[in-house]
Amino acid sequence: MGSRRAAGVKGGADSFIHKGTNGRWIGVLDDEELALYDEAMSKLPTDYADWLQNGASALQN
Repeated sequence: MGSRRAAGVKGGADSFIHKGTNGRWIGVLDDEELALYDEAMSKLPTDYADWLQNGASALQN
């Protein structure tokens, strides 16, 4: 990602994709927020929801 595209991101392109650590966000959302997430995901076609949740690995099936 070029620095121009990340100009609106605090810290620029270097901080936009900070870490690829799995589970880094566990515990950040409360039960109500997780329920809203589940509701929104349930409205999507299965393959879209799978891609959003699992990224490129969802395409390997």
